[in-house]
Amino acid sequence: MNEYIDRKFKFKATSIKSGKVYTQKNALVFLVKDALLPDLLDKYLELCLQRGVDDKQVLGVQLLKDRVLKWQRTYPTRVQLPGVALGDEEKRVCKPNR
Repeated sequence: MNEYIDRKFKFKATSIKSGKVYTQKNALVFLVKDALLPDLLDKYLELCLQRGVDDKQVLGVQLLKDRVLKWQRTYPTRVQLPGVALGDEEKRVCKPNR
């Protein structure tokens, strides 16, 4: 599949465990400043528990949520609702899928 999954960000992330590299072609990014991220992580945790995900993964997500909330409490003026900027970003992000 040649279509980018995440059209908002260009990035390169390396898995600490496997050394595999991920980009906007096969991954996506959520920003810690996103006011909806804690709720998204709650839903993800709920799904993990429903589907019987390993306890270590559940703990890791819970700790991730704690770090997100701590950051958001520390920098409340940076926390905002997500959005797509008008212009080039809108054209790229809101373009129909192939």
